[in-house]
Amino acid sequence: MKLKLIAFIALSSLLVLIGANAVIAEEKKKTKKQIRFEKIARPASFTKLYDGSPVEELIAYGKELYDDRTLAPNGLTCNDCHAKSRGYKKSFAQPFPHPSRMAKARAGIKRDIYADEGVQMCMVIPMAAEPLPWDSKELAALAAHVLEVDQPFYREKKGL
Repeated sequence: MKLKLIAFIALSSLLVLIGANAVIAEEKKKTKKQIRFEKIARPASFTKLYDGSPVEELIAYGKELYDDRTLAPNGLTCNDCHAKSRGYKKSFAQPFPHPSRMAKARAGIKRDIYADEGVQMCMVIPMAAEPLPWDSKELAALAAHVLEVDQPFYREKKGL
């Protein structure tokens, strides 16, 4: 009886290891675009951004985060690329969701993106960070800042 139990445990452990190795091998097959797509695109379970704070508070917090070097392991901030709306293309003058060449070229997202996905794209690609949790105050704050502060500035600057 003990021998059968030991054999069962050994076989079960082996099957778990084989399964784990199969998952690891499958992950390695994914391209950078596939991995980025999974991190940047809203998950199927997404319902809404964090909504526990007034919009004005989120915008103010987003402004703080826009200059926060601790968000990214490489020390980049949002403002490094987007100071005075630098780095935004003409599509940014369109209301969200709108097309993004960067999302299409670097993450394979062929549909229009939302502001929160744009934030995630910047977190994952130039900032080399993990995406923010979809229900986090930080993601909602950065998206609010982009929508309420930077996008109108770009429109005004370009006369759109």
